[in-house]
Amino acid sequence: MERQLVNASYHQVFLAPMGSSPVFAAGGDPNGLLLVDPANHALIITTGLADGPVWLTVELASVPPSQPSTPPEEWESLAEVSSELGEPLLVFSPLWTPVRSPVLTPDRPGLHRVRATARGRSIQVDLRTSTPTEEFVITVWPESEARPPVSFDRVPPAQ
Repeated sequence: MERQLVNASYHQVFLAPMGSSPVFAAGGDPNGLLLVDPANHALIITTGLADGPVWLTVELASVPPSQPSTPPEEWESLAEVSSELGEPLLVFSPLWTPVRSPVLTPDRPGLHRVRATARGRSIQVDLRTSTPTEEFVITVWPESEARPPVSFDRVPPAQ
């Protein structure tokens, strides 16, 4: 998926199978960037802004990318979780913004590692906006065994 604008609402953007209704659940840091809804095999990206457009890029990798312990310098936050993925995932928000097409179709069903990097989450905290200031890159690759979630915030969103 190339970089595109997607709508966040209620501080969330979902990557989830069609027909699912993700909710905050186990997996990931409940105050962090990336959460997992294991019931729906869905990913929940948390934003600083309340409602509005954000930039999103989703990448499917066949092998693990380099393993930074902190986000690259130009990024503010990094989070990783393990999740069972099998169905194509679509982008939508709690307000069911229009879905274009699957943005992520795993090469094979099963356990995957998901890394999210983010920047701009502290710029328009809790605001409704029409100007995108947040950007997220989601990278997904297969893994053989689940690992604990990882979370790092160089500039955490203000609460």
